[in-house]
Amino acid sequence: MSYEFMEQISDHVESRLRLEREQMEFEAQKKEKKIQKMIATAAAVFLLLLTFALETPH
Repeated sequence: MSYEFMEQISDHVESRLRLEREQMEFEAQKKEKKIQKMIATAAAVFLLLLTFALETPH
């Protein structure tokens, strides 16, 4: 095999690995945002329930 062909293969492999790593990072960020939204929603529900409980006469 020629050196140029080997270099093309190497570049292609590096490009694929970079794209795969970027995709994994994107998925991790997406998952983290989803978890943050779930926590924020749970906190909002808790605060609403707490407010309702405190305003309700006993």
